[in-house]
Amino acid sequence: MPAFDHCCRWGPSSPEKAIQTMSAKNKASLFFKVDARAIIRLGRDSIRDNTTALLELVKNSYDADATEVEIEIFTNVAKPYIRIADNGVGMSEVELEENWLRIGFSGKTQSKRTASKRRKTGEKGIGRLSADRLGSKLELRTKAAQSSPVGLSVNWDNFDVDDRTIESVGVELVRNQAPRTPKNRRSSAGSGTELIIRELRQAWTAENLHNLYLELSTLIAPILSVSNFRIFLSSDAWKKKRSEVQTAFPETAQLELDAVFNGAKLNYSITERTARQKVIRPNEEISWKKLVQHADQPGGEGRSSKPKLGDVRIKLLFFVQRAPTFSESEFSLADIRRFLQLHAGIKIYRDGVMVKPYGDLRDPQGDWLLLAQRRSRDPAGVGRKTYKIAPNQLVGAVLLGRDSNPKIADSTSREGLIKSQEFFDLRALVLGAIGILESYRHRTYKDTKRIQEPTQAAREAVQAANEQVKALRSNLQALKKEIPSSALRPIEKISDRAAVALSALSTAEKSVQALIGHSSLYRGLATIGIASAVFGHETQASIDEFSSALQAGVAQLNRKPPQIRRALTEFEKASKYSDRVAAWGAFALARVQHEKRQKKRRDLKPLLSELLEHLRPVFDASTISLEYDLHEINARIFEMDIEAILLNLLTNAYHACRLEDRPRKVLVSLRAKSHDSIKGLELSVADSGPGIAEEFKDKIWEPLFSTRLDREGRQIGTGLGLTIVKSICDDLNGVTNLKDSSALGGAEFSAWLPLET
Repeated sequence: MPAFDHCCRWGPSSPEKAIQTMSAKNKASLFFKVDARAIIRLGRDSIRDNTTALLELVKNSYDADATEVEIEIFTNVAKPYIRIADNGVGMSEVELEENWLRIGFSGKTQSKRTASKRRKTGEKGIGRLSADRLGSKLELRTKAAQSSPVGLSVNWDNFDVDDRTIESVGVELVRNQAPRTPKNRRSSAGSGTELIIRELRQAWTAENLHNLYLELSTLIAPILSVSNFRIFLSSDAWKKKRSEVQTAFPETAQLELDAVFNGAKLNYSITERTARQKVIRPNEEISWKKLVQHADQPGGEGRSSKPKLGDVRIKLLFFVQRAPTFSESEFSLADIRRFLQLHAGIKIYRDGVMVKPYGDLRDPQGDWLLLAQRRSRDPAGVGRKTYKIAPNQLVGAVLLGRDSNPKIADSTSREGLIKSQEFFDLRALVLGAIGILESYRHRTYKDTKRIQEPTQAAREAVQAANEQVKALRSNLQALKKEIPSSALRPIEKISDRAAVALSALSTAEKSVQALIGHSSLYRGLATIGIASAVFGHETQASIDEFSSALQAGVAQLNRKPPQIRRALTEFEKASKYSDRVAAWGAFALARVQHEKRQKKRRDLKPLLSELLEHLRPVFDASTISLEYDLHEINARIFEMDIEAILLNLLTNAYHACRLEDRPRKVLVSLRAKSHDSIKGLELSVADSGPGIAEEFKDKIWEPLFSTRLDREGRQIGTGLGLTIVKSICDDLNGVTNLKDSSALGGAEFSAWLPLET
């Protein structure tokens, strides 16, 4: 039996002694008292489940420089128990009393690295209270090098009492009982810590243990190849009596992205594996501005162009679940599917230790990047430029450190991180890295299809030729029957068929023209909707000012005596703001008038000048200089189409300019230009924004693709503006183009249209 020498009191003793020695007359200070139940609230009540609690205790073993941890969970015995033992540095009696029993204190804030250079993970000083979530009684035995063994016996239920402070509830000190710990191959000191938890609060099923094993297998970042921290799990509730937890990634991912972010730029490489070869794309670099373009902060203020992030490493593994991919691998397709079922998701590791629940797709909060939402919103296949990878095809790790990213902090529940701006920047960074992988996957797929298409085309041509031969033979048989009766009959039939065909062609042409009109209308309406979303805050501001002025005017009239002159001043303000709102409404409706959907000859310079001057106040309000250089060009066009092109390019430039801190400027140009010896016109819009990343240049014209993200890293742009521009140009046999570096420093979009003679 252990020797119980005396009771230890929880918490520091110096304030109590000071209070006791002070007389009532000369008290200069008062001191906080902590209710005994605070232990329960910080431990048992604040931790979601048994697995989270046990992981916290294993993290303490990691911080103690242990090389091995033994976990035993035995429930089918007379006295069920959980045992966690490690061969770490252990504690002396002084450390036990001054550190372990001091709630909220963590020596890890003062000594951030262990002797073996591990970055310690816990800094809140409350992780030890996780034991209360597992069971009501705790036996702790520990031994430090060059010290005698020491321990504690804690009954957590003793703290569940009324009118008691935490210092008044004692815990028993145990001496001369050594912990039973794994051997430390680096030292013969026999140091370590053993926790035995009894009177368990929850039963452990085989499913619970399976989930625990999965959590433990990803606790330490697999990509770090940590070989000096091994975990062994034993239980009588499942078939595996004692099993070492494995953490390795299989080397069978079709694509692997390894990236390092230094606070300003992302440097990355991509490795591609096929059944026969391994290709490594060398290091490339992309700036933060081009990788992720955030939306404005609430209130219309432009956000800083600098991320609030330090060093971050990202590793992403993409798996194609097809048998040929693994034909020459030691893993079968079934193995990979089983692996993905267990480990799919992108996890966050801080200082090498996993942060729950990120990347655990079984958890509602596990898809922290909202990959499933992206995929459901745009389920395009890999052949489309807007292709999105499914969350169950990715296994990944995001590594960051407390020292380089101090603002990314744990929540008090030990599950998840505080949703700060730094966290949202991290999410946007990882989504940008995934975008690079998606773009690469799309391009390689298209290249493969390009190789396969000639073979497929030849096969289809042969099949079509066979069908033509069959039709020819059938026609010959029919002609043989018809010619003897009359030589003119076939000609008459041909004439009749031609008449029917011409009639059908005429009907089709009318239908096409009607569709062209409808298409133009829909594109015009969509453009107005997009422009309203971007410029609408100015209209909303006018509405707010109108309401405010109107209320102020009424208030002046209600005074005794009524202040007529002041009221008129306020009503004049209200009238001015209402005119602004009406002007935007008139502008929007004018864009979709019936005459604008009719093709006619127009002088484009005054048409576009009028539109630009209508929008100038909106640009001025955001300190964006709007300039234009329009040449005299007379063209037969749909007015709605040319206005839709300009409006969409302007909304795009407006948003891009607001992302930069430097002087904001937009330049619109219209000039005559030939393309492939065909006379035409070119309408271009250049901006001073951050430009477009190389990885996204092929995607930006596709439907639903947008680089606009909100402050939490979620896509908010419609992804339709540039698609409308391209759709109009395609219908009119025009050409769209993007120059990443314009004279203003940002992007320059242009639309070329042929001139009808």
